[in-house]
Amino acid sequence: MHALLESLTDSGGDTATDTGNATARNGGSAITGIRNGGGTRPGRSRVAHTGDAEAAGPGSSAVTGIVNE
Repeated sequence: MHALLESLTDSGGDTATDTGNATARNGGSAITGIRNGGGTRPGRSRVAHTGDAEAAGPGSSAVTGIVNE
């Protein structure tokens, strides 16, 4: 019960666990876990068991978890 209450009241931090591989080539961007470019974290973000992300080429991107930009 304590763990449940703690998880309901915890408002801080991002978590990324068991993420895949990120591969970026030739100007690409690859993310398998969280990126919060805005600098604000209005609540908890969780990412778990993501796949691989691969981006190749200028301006290309691949994301398998949360992005808030």
